[in-house]
Amino acid sequence: MESGSQIIPTLALNLLTDAEAHYKQDNKFSPEILQSLHAVFGNVLIRAAEMLENASFLRYQTHNKKRQLIKVVNRSEQYTLFTNINFCHCQAFKYQVLQTRNVITCKHVLAAKLAHICGQMKVELVTDNQLADLLNYQYEQHGNLQT
Repeated sequence: MESGSQIIPTLALNLLTDAEAHYKQDNKFSPEILQSLHAVFGNVLIRAAEMLENASFLRYQTHNKKRQLIKVVNRSEQYTLFTNINFCHCQAFKYQVLQTRNVITCKHVLAAKLAHICGQMKVELVTDNQLADLLNYQYEQHGNLQT
């Protein structure tokens, strides 16, 4: 039997998959999907939706699409995320997700997923060396991820 900490992320992932299918069909989120998303993500969904309006989302990927990074830029904030990994180096993620476990994810991760669903994610092809440079820069900026 799955523990509660495993059920919620699975539920959230399934819900995002359903949301993507509905969005592709209708080119919008239905009220039911929005209610379900809010029930699972709470106020993080509202902050992520605000980011969709104000932020830019860029996915760097190698030509074979095996290696990818997502850059989320919002005003003076900039966060690098990994595709399909629920992690961000923002303070909200460190505190609310990792320490207190009050929420499933942060607004940056959820906004990036929603941007992908809504077609707001730009894609830039890079070489393996360029992606390595991006990762090295990320590590230099945020290598110490202790909470």
